[in-house]
This record gives sequence, C-alpha cells and structure tokens, in this order.
Amino acid sequence: MSEKRNFDIIVWGATGFTGRLVAEYLTVHAPKQVKFAIAGRSKSKLAEIANMIKPLDKVDRFASGVPTLVADSSDQKSLDALVAQAKVIITTVGPYAKYVDACVRHRTHYLDLTGEPHFVKKVIDLYHDKAVENKTLIINSSGFDSVPSDIGTLLIANHFKSKGLSTNNVRYSSWAVSGGVSGGTLASGTNMIDELSFKQLMELNSNPDYLTPKQPNKSTWTSAGMYYDKGLKVWQFPFIMEVCNLRNVRRSNYLLDYGPNFQYCEGTRAPNVIVAAIATVVIYSVTVLMLLKPFRRLISYLVPPGTGPNEKTRKNGHFTCKLYGEATDKSGKNIGALAVVKGVEDPGYGETSKMISEAALTLVLDQEKFNDPSVVGQFKLHAGGVVTPASAMGLAYAIRLRNAGMTFSVSDA
Repeated sequence: MSEKRNFDIIVWGATGFTGRLVAEYLTVHAPKQVKFAIAGRSKSKLAEIANMIKPLDKVDRFASGVPTLVADSSDQKSLDALVAQAKVIITTVGPYAKYVDACVRHRTHYLDLTGEPHFVKKVIDLYHDKAVENKTLIINSSGFDSVPSDIGTLLIANHFKSKGLSTNNVRYSSWAVSGGVSGGTLASGTNMIDELSFKQLMELNSNPDYLTPKQPNKSTWTSAGMYYDKGLKVWQFPFIMEVCNLRNVRRSNYLLDYGPNFQYCEGTRAPNVIVAAIATVVIYSVTVLMLLKPFRRLISYLVPPGTGPNEKTRKNGHFTCKLYGEATDKSGKNIGALAVVKGVEDPGYGETSKMISEAALTLVLDQEKFNDPSVVGQFKLHAGGVVTPASAMGLAYAIRLRNAGMTFSVSDA
C-alpha cells in the first residue's frame, strides 16, 4: 500500500463494548506516530467515546482532538469514503461483508473478531482471489477466537521446520480460563444456528477442511470428544470454540503447509476422568438445546451481544492454553514440542482487544519485515487474500503480543 492515507488505523464500531476497549488500548499503547481514528454511525456516541479516551492520551496524540468519523453501514458509498482513508480497518461490529467488500476494492487491510466459519467461507468464496490480486489482507478471527490456537500452532510448526521436520499433529488444551462471559461469542454461536439449515450445520461440523479446498485421500481428525492426552498428560473434554478454531488452524496449514498429513484438534483440561465425563455430557446436552430456538433466545436475553464484564473482572481475568505437537525425525522416531500461550486479562474482552489492536499495529509498523525469516519465522507469508493471523503476520505478530504482556513460548517436549 504505497499511497498516503489520512489514518493508519480506523476503529469501526468504537461505540460498542469491544470497540471502546480497542480504542482505549490504542490510545494507551500505540506509538505516537501511529494515526488512528474512531468511527461509527452516531456522532453523539462517538463524542462520548472521544471524551472517555482523551484523558488516557499521555503522548499528546490528541492535542487537536480525537479524530472521529461518521458513516452509515447501510450505505456502501459512505463505507467506501471511510475505508479509503485508512491503511487498516478494525471492525468489531457487523455487517462484516460490506466492510470486506469496501476494503478489497480500496486495498485497505481488514481485521475482525468473527467466530462464524460460515461467514469466513462466504468471504473466501467471494473475495479471496481479488484480495490476492490487490495485495489486501482480509484477516478474520483476530481475537480469542482464534489467535491462541493459530499462533500457538504456528510456534510448534516453526519449531519443527527449523529442525527440517514437518508437523504431524497438534493438540490444543484450554488449560485455565478466568473472566466474564462474552455476549459476542455466544451470539456467534446462536447466529450460526439461526442462519444455517440443519444440513448446512452438519456439513460445517463434519468437515474440518470447511475453509479450504477439498483435499481427497487425506484422513482428518474430527472432534475427539472426551479422551486422555498422553502428550499433555491430562483428560480432555470438548472445547466449545473448536468449531471455529480448528477450521482456522487448518486454513493456516493449507496456506503455509505445516506438513502433508497435518492434523489438529482441541479440548479442555479436566482434573480427572469423572469431571471430563460429566463436562462432556453437559456440553453435548447444551449443544442439542442450542438447536431449539427458545433456548437460543433465552441465551441472547441473559447475555446479550455488546455486553461484557466490568473493568475489575477484565483485569483479574487470565487464560492459559497448552499445545502439544508431534513430528517424525529422520530416524523415524516420534518427537514432541510444547507451546504455551498465556494472557493476563479476561480473554474475551481484555486480551481480545489487545490481540486485534496488536494485529493492526503489526500490519502498520512491521510489514516491511514480512520477508525476513528472522522476524516472521520459517514460513513464507501471504501478501494478500482471505487469510489467517498466522499466514498474514507470522511470528512478527507473536513478538508484538509478547511485548504487550502475553506469553508465547515453545520447547522440546
């Protein structure tokens, strides 16, 4: 992107719960030279957010006031005028498809937090080829869905490739999580069921390669349910975010080629087999109940989208996930690697706002280094297309997240 833009980053949806957190994060943590604006549909609500974030500015970036932009998401011309002003658009609210369309046409990189694979598939089908041609990065799922899974797996694959090995498999464990309930994450699940027929839901859930072209003659893991993981030495039960994370990780593998027989699955750590069994029954029961419209309406009523935990809960939250990967060395011996990803705030909001903000900063500040293996790792990144955090930014993104307080580590196991 060579032409000059008015802003490096525009935060669309800044008046929403997550959008406000992103605006706050960039105000506090973005280098002074990074120019960003907040945008939304309501001038008065944007003024309220501007008044909230201006006192957080310690580097006089807003000496002339907080830049605010008003646009109408139902008017494509209005969105075009907005998108054309930025190098990167962060959006935390829908309708995502219209923003993607505008970003591809105006060669503006795009980041969102969607956890809905059927939407990502639609975007791939409609915009991937044009985004490749325009060298525009369309990066979905740039928060807790699915950055820990995606970048954690990249750490393991890069670790093995540095030894000249392909990755056979990676198994993810949600090790510990503390924080508030995410209305947006729950809304992703209910929206997916509302929008898809039963047949389409079955297709999505039964196809790990839902976001990649069909790859015949390759066996694929499906959700393992309850099982004992010998590498991590724990009992695992189903992880509710696997439906999104698994498909994003497998798209990264398709784009980066971790290994010809790469497999991936996710679970949640249980202290013992009894807890694992009970949790498995509960999760499968809730999954069935989610097919019932009254139950989905109840969930939306109890935890509506756009709501989230208070500041104390966000700051006291945390998460840890561990990923165990395997490869085969030249002697035919199976070897392991362990990656650990940790966040120091509530994952659904505190760390999610950090993840998507740091992704934008990586695109703005580090893109000239994306051809340097010492920065991005062993895999060649994609300059455009509907991609993933791993395939767009590589380990340059992990470096930024480490510097922002998160843990991303990998070692032999």
